[in-house]
Amino acid sequence: MKQDSSKAQVKTIEQLRQLVANKEIEIAHLHQELKASRENQREIKYYYEDLIALLPGHVYWFDTNNVIQGCNNQQAESMHLPSREAVKGKTLYDVLPKSVADLHLETNNRILKTGEEYYGEEESIYSAEPEIYLTKKVPLYNRSGKVIGLLGISLDITERKRMEVELREAKDKAEAAS
Repeated sequence: MKQDSSKAQVKTIEQLRQLVANKEIEIAHLHQELKASRENQREIKYYYEDLIALLPGHVYWFDTNNVIQGCNNQQAESMHLPSREAVKGKTLYDVLPKSVADLHLETNNRILKTGEEYYGEEESIYSAEPEIYLTKKVPLYNRSGKVIGLLGISLDITERKRMEVELREAKDKAEAAS
């Protein structure tokens, strides 16, 4: 009897060892899958970051405190920053003169408060001369529908505006001469 009990215990111990070994193999496979999944997520993140970085025009986004959370390459260059990463955490007052930053902040706060989009011309001064941008700003929402920031896309139309002024002046001169 004692021998049968010992054999049963040995068999049970062997079964437990085999069960533990199988679970260790399962855990190792799960670790590999998790590692592959994390790497895949990193690749997707880099893909979208690169996509945003290369978009034409100026692309930028703020949180609800008007702190810049990111931008594309062109926006970082126009702010005279070394990289897109350098813009994170800055405010409009860090990258624009106060008077211009105040105007942008007023628009941003209205969007964040009302949830309404903005579409219009904005002036910015990143260089010696003022630039004119055709801008669209929209609120960003979380999945619960709460405003969590805003996204802006701006196209530099400075040269087009200059040509319009020159054309208008040429037209006025031509009309005055006739």
